[in-house]
Amino acid sequence: MNSPAADTPILALDPATLTGYCHGLGKKYFSGTWNIQAPGHFGNKLRQFYGFLCDFHESRPFARIAIEDAMQGSRARATMAFHSYLRGMVYFFAAEHGNLPVAMVNPMTLKKFACNDGKAKKADVIRACRMHGFTPEDDNEADAIMICLMAQQDYEIEQRTTRHRSRRSAPKPRTLFEE
Repeated sequence: MNSPAADTPILALDPATLTGYCHGLGKKYFSGTWNIQAPGHFGNKLRQFYGFLCDFHESRPFARIAIEDAMQGSRARATMAFHSYLRGMVYFFAAEHGNLPVAMVNPMTLKKFACNDGKAKKADVIRACRMHGFTPEDDNEADAIMICLMAQQDYEIEQRTTRHRSRRSAPKPRTLFEE
């Protein structure tokens, strides 16, 4: 019997000018990066990002999206604004495609999951990815892979606790995908 995550494809994103992505379906993964370098008006970058999401969804459908909440780790206003716009595009995409659940992952929580250290360096996350059998090209792809693994594990926990919980049991544990 397959686990719930095996039947629920997830797209994990590390949004930036070089966006890392990882599509996870059970134990099958497809990852890489999208380079968002559209010329001209700033809106062209957002259109390009949305196009990446649409094309990817058409070729590798997904039912949930997990995205790093990069606003947490940035100090530059322009970077924070760009991450905010990309996050908005993810929510817009999710709404346009049947209100897909979207989970935001704090960068420190991701590093804690990947390396058991919330202040781990980029190289540590890449090393953790390699320990799981992946060969990421850069830290963007590594973050996306770890977000995908984290989201799958969290989703499996959510499904098990939802299935086995009685009415008198403890409150539902917090999960990435709050619906």
